[in-house]
Amino acid sequence: MRIGATLRGVLAASLLALAACTDLSAVRDFSRLAAGTADYRGLVERYATYGDRLAFYRERPVEVGNRAEQRDGLIALHTALTGYMAALGDLADDATVSVSTAPLAEAAQKAGLFDAAMRPRVQALGDIVARAVTARWRQHELGRMIEAGNAPVQDITARLIRFAEGLAAEDAEERQIAAFTYDLTIRRASDPAGIRALREWRMQRLAEIDARAASRDGFIAAMRRIGEGHQTLHDNRDRLSAEETLRQIRAVNSQLRTIGRLLRTAVL
Repeated sequence: MRIGATLRGVLAASLLALAACTDLSAVRDFSRLAAGTADYRGLVERYATYGDRLAFYRERPVEVGNRAEQRDGLIALHTALTGYMAALGDLADDATVSVSTAPLAEAAQKAGLFDAAMRPRVQALGDIVARAVTARWRQHELGRMIEAGNAPVQDITARLIRFAEGLAAEDAEERQIAAFTYDLTIRRASDPAGIRALREWRMQRLAEIDARAASRDGFIAAMRRIGEGHQTLHDNRDRLSAEETLRQIRAVNSQLRTIGRLLRTAVL
């Protein structure tokens, strides 16, 4: 009889433990996929070296502003989004947050180098993660984190989308300058072999510039999916384990996986 009571106690404790930890693997996967995609910085590096590429064709320095500082500000946006999403994944997995808060604190100081309006957004995400770390939040605090983080996540993803869209004009300008430079050099050349080589280099260079559209469009699509996915979590934060919520998040996960594969092989 005493053994039976003990077994019932163990069973009850096990059931309580299972109930306390809901299967939110789809939310965890979304968070980790979002963190991995948000960590893609290929466009930032392209933006930072724009002046150098133009100077190569024009054979003189080109004034494009302090892109080294702006690069640091852009990386701060990536860092904030990546850190927050990684922390969200920890909570969805019912684990304590393992994200280091130091890079997020530094990001809050640097975000204004690119866009002053982004500094409070980055600061907000850093504060949320710091609170989760110090208070040792677990899965039951997931809805609270999502509610607090949604506005800055939407603002940061929207700003990164506008940044990426702006690169289209820079790529178009670089293509125009590259084509003009090669055409002028070809007209001045007299050696047939040299002319053939120049034409091949021209074709190759313009094709490389055109190929950048894939990474640009992929990144824009990724930021949109992250924003939409997080909005879905926010709108359903009180029913995260509902099948319809998880179905929507799984669809976003599938899209993020496809985009992630594209970005890993994209031309810079």
